[in-house]
Amino acid sequence: YFLLEEEEKKQSDRSLESRHDYTEIRLHRLNHLLKKFIHAISSVGDPIILLVDDVQWADLSSLELLRNLIQGATSPFTFIFTYRPIEPSHPFLQMIAELEHTRITKTEIHLRNLGEKSVYDLVESTLNIDPKKARGMMPRTHEEMKFDNDERVEKCTSLKTLTHEICNITNGNPFFIKQQIIYWIGQGLLALDENDQWVWDIDKIRESNVLGDVVSMILEKIKMLPVSTQRVLTICACIGSKVDLDLLGLLFREMHLLNDKARGNEEVEEDAISVALQEMLLAYNEDRTEVAFVHDSIQSAAYSLLDPKKLAAFHLQLGRILAQNLSHETWEKHLFIVAHQLARGYKLISHRDERVVIAGRIFLRAGDKAAAASAFPEA
Repeated sequence: YFLLEEEEKKQSDRSLESRHDYTEIRLHRLNHLLKKFIHAISSVGDPIILLVDDVQWADLSSLELLRNLIQGATSPFTFIFTYRPIEPSHPFLQMIAELEHTRITKTEIHLRNLGEKSVYDLVESTLNIDPKKARGMMPRTHEEMKFDNDERVEKCTSLKTLTHEICNITNGNPFFIKQQIIYWIGQGLLALDENDQWVWDIDKIRESNVLGDVVSMILEKIKMLPVSTQRVLTICACIGSKVDLDLLGLLFREMHLLNDKARGNEEVEEDAISVALQEMLLAYNEDRTEVAFVHDSIQSAAYSLLDPKKLAAFHLQLGRILAQNLSHETWEKHLFIVAHQLARGYKLISHRDERVVIAGRIFLRAGDKAAAASAFPEA
């Protein structure tokens, strides 16, 4: 916490009232400049298209920025927003509903899941299956061997039957299709025979679908991984959709959750992350300084591993580790993460001095930094 003392002194001469006035001035100035800028570039020339992906994750400050961009734009200007299904109460939908009363024209395109024919083509291409050779296989029982003269008993099923089962489970979601196939291969329900042809037992595949949905299947898959990898995933899930590798390594080591005491911390850490990458649950960014969840369903599944009654304590533990161990160089970089983790467990802090330090230094500094970055709602 002492790292913030210097910055605290710089801010001490500014009253709360003056802080508020200063923030309001910056907000109005930013909005005015944005509207003028968008108006200038959209008034003449070729049509401009702005694509914003994954709007469901946008915070209030980002949405306010988008509102100003839309209000400042003139024809020809097209905004394209993509997002997964969200609740009607989501701030983005509320913003769009308010803007509809102005001069904008809205067009909604609902992207449907893949149909059975498309799923068929996807499975055929993914597994490089020759439909004419695709088949399901029932293993021999001891009784069957007596009557078939040791000839292999086969029950042929078409690729179409397998595709139909995949559609029933995944509802045509491309990501879930991929995860379901990986899960079946891992369980030995979908395998290559001696001729390198895919074979499966459709009855056993149907019997295995007791989880009901792919998210539950991902959760079961995570539970079968080494404990160290599970811990990596739960730490990542608490931090966010992507995590700095240095930050992840610090948390992993300091929480003393290493099972293999014979090896060094770094080796166990690398193995734990490597397994998550191999299982395609996490992926590196371009410069390999961060890992990110491949899909938000994986983050949700990893987060659900934690006991709901202990979530606040877990977040608080992460926040304390970061607050006490981050270097001066990395403190400012990860300040929002530290503040968020401490906020999630703030009510559990019993010592008054610690509460004062966190609220008076960390939260205040995070608010000032958010305001300086024009993230006014978050501030």
